[in-house]
Amino acid sequence: MAGTDSMLAKINRMPTSQKISILAIMIVSFAAMMIFYTWIQKADYQVLFSNLSETDAGRIVQELKAKRIPYKLEGGGLILVPSADVYDLRLQLASSGLPQGGGIGFELFDETSFTTSEFVQKLNFRRALEGELSRTIRSMSAIEQARVHLVVPEKTVFAFQDNKPKASAAIFISLGTGRSLNSSEVNGIVHIVSSSVEGLGSDNITVVDSNGKLLTKPSDDSMLSMGNTQMEYRHSYEKNMISKIVSILEPVVGVGKIQAKVSSQFDFTRSERTEETFDPEGIVVRSEQKRTEKSTSGRGGGGVPGTASNLPGGASAQASSSGSESQKQDEMINYETSKTITRVVESPVTLERITVAILIDGLLPSQQGSVANPDDYIKRSEDDVRYYEDIVRKTIGFTADRGDEISVTVMPFTKIDTGETMEVEQSIMPLVYTVLKYFVPVLVALLFILLVIRPLISIISKTPQPALRGPASNETDELLEPLKTKEIPIQSQVIDWATDNPQQAAGVVKGWVGDN
Repeated sequence: MAGTDSMLAKINRMPTSQKISILAIMIVSFAAMMIFYTWIQKADYQVLFSNLSETDAGRIVQELKAKRIPYKLEGGGLILVPSADVYDLRLQLASSGLPQGGGIGFELFDETSFTTSEFVQKLNFRRALEGELSRTIRSMSAIEQARVHLVVPEKTVFAFQDNKPKASAAIFISLGTGRSLNSSEVNGIVHIVSSSVEGLGSDNITVVDSNGKLLTKPSDDSMLSMGNTQMEYRHSYEKNMISKIVSILEPVVGVGKIQAKVSSQFDFTRSERTEETFDPEGIVVRSEQKRTEKSTSGRGGGGVPGTASNLPGGASAQASSSGSESQKQDEMINYETSKTITRVVESPVTLERITVAILIDGLLPSQQGSVANPDDYIKRSEDDVRYYEDIVRKTIGFTADRGDEISVTVMPFTKIDTGETMEVEQSIMPLVYTVLKYFVPVLVALLFILLVIRPLISIISKTPQPALRGPASNETDELLEPLKTKEIPIQSQVIDWATDNPQQAAGVVKGWVGDN
């Protein structure tokens, strides 16, 4: 108690301005500590779901409100919740059928009513089918949102079934940033939808992206469709050649030290040829036919007419006869010449010409004076260039008769900032935030002790100096004001001040003498 009373007595003897300063410092320090405490206790929010539709986002928010779980809703269908509850909430919402993927599926029939009409049942079935197809398409990595519209004609039992309207479908997709779909992926979407709807052909399906670009090929223009296929084949071939060239030269010249481009020309003309060849020496018998005829001319034998002459053992009169016989024989042999029929279908794709251009980072001896810092680049010789060109020739199957060309050039590359450093910084930012969360409070506490607590203790424990007072006038108090702010002995202050201001010191002394 004595120490507390002594400290309070010292505080009471302090000037009012000093008391106000100490109080202000304590208030600001307390407020700063409260702010840092709040920041430390603040929940760490993580992504619960992203790219949600408005319907799914609204249903999930209702579930979070019912469970009294704090959340943050940001643009792009992003919902953030405390990191400790992320995985539990995902399991709980999944058991409730959320998110539904922006459309209702066959869960529409989970609650049915006996009063539902046939028309409503058919309409609900089409809605459910559209929703299920949208979810399936949205599961592709490049697609963010998808909607499917089906037109299914009613079945009829009347005649003229061949003239009935055909089923059709329209698919609208929204791609992710920087993503695109190739022709095989678009065809995959088309065949998924056509295989899921009865009577729907792939020719009656249209796919459009968010930019209004038609992704399906027109079925009525076979030439345009074939042209697109040929262009894709050419690009695929060139990409494959570039990959081969880079993969075989990078171990030699260094990673990132080579750039290659390939240009190719193809002949897509398809031709068929039928050849028929005869071999004059290969004669074989194809067929052979023989015929023999015999004939007899003259009088024949006779007998007694009646039954007796025709029964076995019957008596018959034999009569002698005389005549002539003739014989005719024909033979026909057909020969066939050996024949060979050959049907040749030439390949519809023939490489007519290929051109390769390669840039390699480095300097040739003749380029030493063309750059500012030649020592920063790899030195390459003419023999190296010929060696690289020979490797490329064998890699691409170079044919001089076809008119192929290869150009290998050595030039210094300019370094370009690709933003990889920024990506690395973004990847380590969560770790930095975690470290700062525990390091900053300790640092603030140390600074608070060193800059606030220690100065306050030293000020309170210091004995205040008696003020220089006398019967001087107000002018004398103003003259002595500079002496009060210095922390040196009062005698030294008076001597220094009188030495620097002799006239004012004389005036002070006169004032004292006059008052006395």
